[in-house]
Amino acid sequence: YEPIVELATGNLRGVEAVVRWSRNGEIVPLAEFLAVAEESGLIAGIGEWALRQACRQVAAWRADGLAIGLSVSCTARQACGPGFVRAVIAALDEAELPPEQLTIEVTERVLSEGPPPAAADLAGLRGKGIRLALDSFGTGHASLALLRRSAVDVVKIDSSYVTGLETDPTLALLTKSIIGLALDLGIEVVAEGIERPEQRARLQEMGCALGQGPGLAAPLPARELEPTSAERGQNQAEDQAEDRDEEHAGDTACTTVC
Repeated sequence: YEPIVELATGNLRGVEAVVRWSRNGEIVPLAEFLAVAEESGLIAGIGEWALRQACRQVAAWRADGLAIGLSVSCTARQACGPGFVRAVIAALDEAELPPEQLTIEVTERVLSEGPPPAAADLAGLRGKGIRLALDSFGTGHASLALLRRSAVDVVKIDSSYVTGLETDPTLALLTKSIIGLALDLGIEVVAEGIERPEQRARLQEMGCALGQGPGLAAPLPARELEPTSAERGQNQAEDQAEDRDEEHAGDTACTTVC
């Protein structure tokens, strides 16, 4: 589970569930592992298992007082598969995890080049309250145009942009443009691959509120990511404050659940 944290405070806001394969005591490179899983046709089964495990774990953490959300990245074959919607709904129901606490991450290619049924399935999941994120944003073609026309809740800026913030003025300008456009459209922004404090500070200046990466927190097994009592209390207090705000909001108010 890779923590997603608030850049300003370091508070835990969510986790991204990631799958790694160990061979002879060493972790297989992710690209190699996913390629074999795709080619063998096992990716759907692996993805469904991972989703169910992650939903159960995050539901348990939430029951224990840690109010965080879950993000799960899906490959194109998963998202375009005939049983995808059923698997997502079943995982949520089994874990009793509220749908708004789950974010499904897909790449730009799935939305821009995938078959129409896949886009319709993703829209249907979003209609049930599940959040939709564009993963590794900025690596595809016509990214800003896609952002304008896509109904998504989260944009995850690719780590290649974050890496070049301090050395490439063009990348820095593009990153700032992505963040600004997303915020104007009411879309949450998460920066991936943050490694250094300077990158974190620069992203904050640009208006990015959330991030993940080795400079913030490495992916950890569930047993090593148990929340502290302080984190639990902080999350509970924030949830209670949000509940009070919603109770007193006017009929025309719009609340974004993160």
